[in-house]
Amino acid sequence: MTMWNHIFQDINYDKENGEKKTEVNAWMRPYAYPGEREEFVEKAKIAKQFDMPFRGLVEFYGDDLIAYKQKIGSCRHANAFLRIFTNYVADHLEDQCPTSWQACQPAFWEELIFAYFPSQLKITTKQSESELFLIQLKKFVRWLDQRTGCAWYPTVEKYTEEARTELIICERLFNNLVLRLFPNAHLKEQEREKDLDKIKNAIRAASEVYNSVYKVTAVTEDFITVTDIDSTRVFQIVGLPADELALGVLLEGVMGRYHHDDFFYTWFFTENVYPEKAENYFVFVD
Repeated sequence: MTMWNHIFQDINYDKENGEKKTEVNAWMRPYAYPGEREEFVEKAKIAKQFDMPFRGLVEFYGDDLIAYKQKIGSCRHANAFLRIFTNYVADHLEDQCPTSWQACQPAFWEELIFAYFPSQLKITTKQSESELFLIQLKKFVRWLDQRTGCAWYPTVEKYTEEARTELIICERLFNNLVLRLFPNAHLKEQEREKDLDKIKNAIRAASEVYNSVYKVTAVTEDFITVTDIDSTRVFQIVGLPADELALGVLLEGVMGRYHHDDFFYTWFFTENVYPEKAENYFVFVD
């Protein structure tokens, strides 16, 4: 009987001495019937079109995502959703992958919507990525329920309705914050590099620099008060638009101060903006 090997190779670091070590996970699976190898190769070609990791071909979700890709064809918005969802599934389920969609938990969908999707937002002129993502998610889940016999649609619909306004606000804020310090984000790479150099120079000039996720806890006309959700340290920040910030919103980014005796910190760069519920899903590693 013909066999095939699928090998995962992950590079990790030895925390004690900082040396690289390689961990290799491998298994073998027999081809059950003539022609299965050709089917596998064809599935791999389709999976590559939406960046599904190779291991997805042997997990429970692989065939469903491939079937959905075949269903949606070249639809731009559906494919953009599928790439985001596939990356989330592959990352989220890598260590402890359930055996079916039915075995997933509601938190799987909640984390996707509130915590993972905001990290995938891009700077756009229309600022409609949140709306499009939620529409495509509901289409996918309705299709998935019909295909697999699940009943996830009511759960997902509840989360999408709850998140819709918050995600739109976060997307608008993310775009505005990035463009304040990165006004050429929509332009050619050479112009974007000029903005990036200014930000890098400002960070280099600072005596203290912090990169974390901060929860907005107070807003005044002159400064913003935030709490680092990892260390719980409180900062007063200047350089953020008070009229655009809402209490509870989470800002992931870089800030610092130029002198150790400065009372206020300066906001240097925004990486992501999240709704408050995303706080439940952040894990910090020392």
